[in-house]
Amino acid sequence: DGDLPLLEDIARRTGVALENARLFHRQRRVAETMQRHLLPRLPLLPGLQTTVRYFSAPDASQVGGDWYDMFPLRDGSLAVAVGDVVGHDLNAAAGMAQVRNMLRAHAWSQAEGPAAILSRLYDSCTQVTDVAMATVLFGRLERQTATDWRLSWSNAGDPPPLLIYCE
Repeated sequence: DGDLPLLEDIARRTGVALENARLFHRQRRVAETMQRHLLPRLPLLPGLQTTVRYFSAPDASQVGGDWYDMFPLRDGSLAVAVGDVVGHDLNAAAGMAQVRNMLRAHAWSQAEGPAAILSRLYDSCTQVTDVAMATVLFGRLERQTATDWRLSWSNAGDPPPLLIYCE
C-alpha cells in the first residue's frame, strides 16, 4: 500500500510522456508534409535533364527555410532558384513560401536580368514580409541551340553555382 502513490505518479508521468511523444510525432508529420507540398515539381524539357534531392531538416520539426525552384518564364527561358530563409521551424517554411512566390512573381512579370530581379525581391521582402534573413541564388537558363544552354545568374548570400557537365 505504501508504494501505491509512487506507482500512480509513475503511471501518470508515463502517460503524459507517451501523449507528448504521440503529439510530437503527429506535428512532425504535418510539418514535413506541408514542406514537401511547398516544393515544386521540375518542368520536363526536351534536351535537358534535371533532378533534385531534398532531405528534411535533421532537427525536431523536420522543416526549414531551404527551397529550390525551376519554372518557365514568359519569353521561353527558365528561371532557376535555390534559397534559404533562416530557421528550422514552421515560421521558416512559411517565410520560404512567401519569398519563393514573390521571386516567381517578379521573375514572371519583369523582363530583367537576375541581379535586377533579386534587387526587386529584396525591396519586396523588407516591406511585405517578416522574414529576418534569406539567401538566394537566382538564374535564367536560355536555350542557345538544340544542345547548348546559357545560364546567367546572380546570388545574394548563397555560394555560386557548381556546373557539372555530363555527356
